[in-house]
Amino acid sequence: MKTFCKKILNSKTGQSLLEMLIAIFVLVIALTATLVLISSSISAGRESKYRLTSNSLAREGIEIVRNIRDSNWIDSSSSSWNAGLYTDTTAIPVIDGSSPISLDFSADSFSGGIDRIKQNTNDYLQGSAVAGIDSVFFRMIFLEPICRQGDGDESFAAANTAGNDCGGDDEVGVRVRSEVRWPSFSSNKKVVLEERLYDWQTF
Repeated sequence: MKTFCKKILNSKTGQSLLEMLIAIFVLVIALTATLVLISSSISAGRESKYRLTSNSLAREGIEIVRNIRDSNWIDSSSSSWNAGLYTDTTAIPVIDGSSPISLDFSADSFSGGIDRIKQNTNDYLQGSAVAGIDSVFFRMIFLEPICRQGDGDESFAAANTAGNDCGGDDEVGVRVRSEVRWPSFSSNKKVVLEERLYDWQTF
């Protein structure tokens, strides 16, 4: 048997077979590395797209609250600048593509219900009655009144059904936190944007 193996190794046929096996091994390693690189590149591109979209959706959430505040200033029939902003501390924007955008305060946390954003053609919609394909994104808006004390210091208070929980202090604005989440291969990702919107007309 040893003699037979030596004959194969010493022959040109044996050398060619060994070279072919080495070449196949090197080719498999190179192909595997290429596939891993391509897969990583696709994943990175997808995550970059998701992060860019989630930033835009979070920014949209803050702008919706800003628009409600501004509309209250313009609308002479509105009772106050913060009308429609407080029923609870958590909300989702209702965007159905037809009716005016408003806030729905029935969502208390991220649960995979109405906090999920739907996609219809190229539009992102949200709300309990909207139709469309489920996107990977979930959005919630968190609202807290900004209270100003007599000495000028500011603090935050939880909203209540009356729309004002500042006690004897003046409610001068609202802190808005817009959070968008989406599932990822490794762990859930999120983007949080925060802004303070004031009733500057009273200053």
